[in-house]
Amino acid sequence: MRQRLGIAQALIGAPRLLLFDEPTSGLDPASRSDVYRMIDSLRIGGATVLVCTHALAEVQDRVDRAAIMHRGHLLAAGTLAELRRGAAADARIRVRVRPSAADQVLAGLPLGVHCTERDDASLALEVAAGAKMPVLRALAQAGELVEDVETSAPGLQEIYDGLVGATGEPA
Repeated sequence: MRQRLGIAQALIGAPRLLLFDEPTSGLDPASRSDVYRMIDSLRIGGATVLVCTHALAEVQDRVDRAAIMHRGHLLAAGTLAELRRGAAADARIRVRVRPSAADQVLAGLPLGVHCTERDDASLALEVAAGAKMPVLRALAQAGELVEDVETSAPGLQEIYDGLVGATGEPA
């Protein structure tokens, strides 16, 4: 209730700029959704909303721009697409293969592909973002051995982890 009261106080007078520090901290899932719906409506109404949070996965699909800070230093800022291009985070590729074809599909992949999970009918791969297309081409060349491919780009948490890891300091 204290969190809700603080948010209500911030909205008095229809401000054009709002600063929220961990606005969903201590809230249940339904209340968290309410807060983000309210923030979305403020943005649509023309307000500038700055949200400081550690819940990166929670905000990544709701932000226009993000700034990633660590120990008081700005590590990166930009749109999610810009951050992904500059990050050392890997792209993830999930591959469903014909039964018993996993070894054959893996053998046809270029160097630099890291297999993180594997069973008889599926593979989970990680690859540097810039090397994703050669991997997808190799999977296409595997023909009927590959039944499905899903790709996912790194999220804000993975980007943060990659940037902080590059500093050599613990998170």
